[in-house]
Amino acid sequence: MAISRVIAEHHIRASTQVDRTTHSQRHFCGRNACRLALVRMDRSSATILIVDDERVVLEFVDRALRFAGYKTAVASDGPRALEIAATLRTFDLLLTDLIMPKMTGDELARRLRRQRPALKVLYLTGYSDQLFERKGTLWADEAFLDKPMTVTGLLDAVSLLLFGGKAR
Repeated sequence: MAISRVIAEHHIRASTQVDRTTHSQRHFCGRNACRLALVRMDRSSATILIVDDERVVLEFVDRALRFAGYKTAVASDGPRALEIAATLRTFDLLLTDLIMPKMTGDELARRLRRQRPALKVLYLTGYSDQLFERKGTLWADEAFLDKPMTVTGLLDAVSLLLFGGKAR
């Protein structure tokens, strides 16, 4: 939902270079003029905390993000994610399954935002049809991505949340 809104609001062109830095051109069109902003997105400086109780999904997401140049930390449940988050000096994005035993992704995000109010969150869910029954609202800097996802879809969603532009 949030991702679709961002795509609809901006014309985005991006290209990935060998050094894993993305340059994105965004055209902001107003009533009278259209201005061009060049945004440099350095993925190697972004750290992502990945939380999913499905080992296969956790490994897939971790591998895809590390290959794309992001730093990652992984946890298989909410309580472990809280422990890991306490040891990280900083991280830029929480990428979490929405429905997990022990603690939901929504509860995890709420707890982490007590210390990190500006934390961005990407929820992964295999139950998008039930998303708003379980989580009534997506706040600013939150989005969701359906499982299963492609590497391209994953990287685009992460890039949109972190940098405001697509990964490619």
